Amino acid sequence: MANNYDFKGSNKQGTRALFESRKRYRDEALFEAEEDQFHTGVEDFFTGIRKWFTARIDDESKFVGLNASRASYFDSKLRKAGTGTSESPRAADFVVDAYKGFFREFETAVREGRCGIDASTLKIEIVSAWMPISTLRRAVQEAMRQQIGSNIFVRENGQTINANVNDLERIEDFLEKALFFMGRALKVAPITSSSLMSSKIASPACTGLVLTLDKSSFDDDAQKSEYMNQEVFELYRLAAQKHGFVVNKNAPWQLMANLDSTAMQSYMEERSTTKETLFSTHYSVLEYNEVEHIKRFIVNVWNSFARANPYCRRRIPTCNFKRTIPEVAKRKQYTMKEINKKFDSAYWIGYYVVVKFAENGYSVDELTPFMKKMIKDARELQKNVDMLAAIGYINDQFTDSRLRTRLAPSKFLPGAEPLEKGQISQYQSNVVIETTDY
Repeated sequence: MANNYDFKGSNKQGTRALFESRKRYRDEALFEAEEDQFHTGVEDFFTGIRKWFTARIDDESKFVGLNASRASYFDSKLRKAGTGTSESPRAADFVVDAYKGFFREFETAVREGRCGIDASTLKIEIVSAWMPISTLRRAVQEAMRQQIGSNIFVRENGQTINANVNDLERIEDFLEKALFFMGRALKVAPITSSSLMSSKIASPACTGLVLTLDKSSFDDDAQKSEYMNQEVFELYRLAAQKHGFVVNKNAPWQLMANLDSTAMQSYMEERSTTKETLFSTHYSVLEYNEVEHIKRFIVNVWNSFARANPYCRRRIPTCNFKRTIPEVAKRKQYTMKEINKKFDSAYWIGYYVVVKFAENGYSVDELTPFMKKMIKDARELQKNVDMLAAIGYINDQFTDSRLRTRLAPSKFLPGAEPLEKGQISQYQSNVVIETTDY
């Protein structure tokens, strides 16, 4: 029996109407109120730490990313028409295998159970899948590079500010100014992979476990109603469950691998992994390469600036100090080998600590005693153990904070009572509800 939903929520609505529409969708979509549970094979991806952080953190709470070598492409029959092999979506290899099984199951169920209806009735083709965190990081870093250039090097109209440019003769001058500027932006747009993976910028697609099968808008509940009301939707939901997927309640055209499913675990075994070994066979800890990524980012921004502005003009005093004369100095561009020789590991540990504090929402205008102690302790670890030990220690100081701020509130669950004035938000422990008027 087909669903009969008539949700109208859209971001185009006014605040009050949108609130009521979203609440209705939350309470009714793919949810049985009498049973107090979602329809079989349906989950809300954004409620609860387990769902949000699936395949984002390993068993030691380290943020991880899928290895490219363990990602597979989808067959041409399964991906969106017109997509070439080089553009083809990818996902974790066992997820691609499971999707092939699901697609065959769905087609067979439709053919055998619904006369005159075929699988094309419900649009099913891989529109998008894995978004490598490295791709997202480079995009954010490019946006940050442009912002640094706009705020440090040029006027709003695009003209170079000579005074500012001439103040940046050496890369040391630039490193300090860039860090000061980024400190104000990194909480919103982190440039390290692990902080990105814990942020709102990184969608579940970054795990390699999520497949999007339609281009419908995520904010349009009417499109979701249309999708869920299709006569073959229930066959789609049950076929997905049978092959180890769950349907995203908030985007019913999106599937996610359920690692707790025995069906998905069977596909994992075919790829020589299990739920217990997945993070050693398919994923890598993200933080270990972050210092090198920061180095390359900073050096690339500096070298781009030095190429565009090769000379620095200044005035220097004469021998008798009675007057000054003009002098022109050439800015140096650096290779990574030269940078590593110029700045030792201790320097980059300090830089990395400040970046991490900024990404976690702390002011870095001045180094606090706590920051200085962390830098000192990390440098000692690097000296006495190695760089990876220092990086691990630094990130461990922020893990609990990042997990807490992403915990979704129970208020998002169907039937939840609205927040009351004065109540502490369950989403961020430092937020108190000041008004319930919408």
